[in-house]
Amino acid sequence: MQTMIIILKSGVHLISKVEQLEEEPSCHLQDPYLIKDDGTLEPWPSYTDDVDILIYSEFIATIVNATSAMKAKYKAVTK
Repeated sequence: MQTMIIILKSGVHLISKVEQLEEEPSCHLQDPYLIKDDGTLEPWPSYTDDVDILIYSEFIATIVNATSAMKAKYKAVTK
């Protein structure tokens, strides 16, 4: 799994360990965090302790590489 940024069609930006799957739901997110407007990270989704989340491709706008600074911030919160 690679640490990537997932941009949802709703405009939400997530950072997570990502595994792309062959079937729907097409994306497995492990330890996803919401990237807030100020650059801080918050566990996502709210109100659950689940760390493995499956998401359908219809909700994803794109998946991109995270900067090294964002990867370091993510690594610090997922220790």
